[in-house]
Amino acid sequence: MPDDKSALEALRVLLESARDVVAEIADGATQRAVNALHAIPPDERSTLAEALERAAETWRLNEAFAPLNQVRLRANRNAQLFVRVFDPVTDPPAPEQFDLLPEALRMMRRLTILMRPELRAIWEPAVTGACEALTPEERAETVRFLDRALKLVAEMPAGEPPGDECAADRTSAHGRSKG
Repeated sequence: MPDDKSALEALRVLLESARDVVAEIADGATQRAVNALHAIPPDERSTLAEALERAAETWRLNEAFAPLNQVRLRANRNAQLFVRVFDPVTDPPAPEQFDLLPEALRMMRRLTILMRPELRAIWEPAVTGACEALTPEERAETVRFLDRALKLVAEMPAGEPPGDECAADRTSAHGRSKG
């Protein structure tokens, strides 16, 4: 009978622990972290887990000495976990494979992630700062260009690829830029 009682007690502790883990995962911040990790390619997750483990260990060590040195650590919401790695260029793309304006528009489409509030809080002040470095004439020219580009993009029928006249325009533009 004592073995049954200790087994039931062990099961109770295990179930309580599992309940606590589930409650923690269901917590908003933990769930957001799990969702963010899920969005990252699996081969990068291990590196991120190592970085989080090092950060947790640093935090634990610091907390142990905080009463003595009066130094606390706080999470840095602007920390960068990724570094940019430039791939070597073996063969540059042929001019007909790379057209600057369509690539710029494709890049703008990908940048919709920057509309998230936490990312807007970073890039909008940077744009404001960059604009302060422009002369009033440069800013006016930039606004005119962007207004015109937005109008062209907005007027393009959704789902319709450009017709032959656009291809002809691109070809003639390439011809002009070479000569």
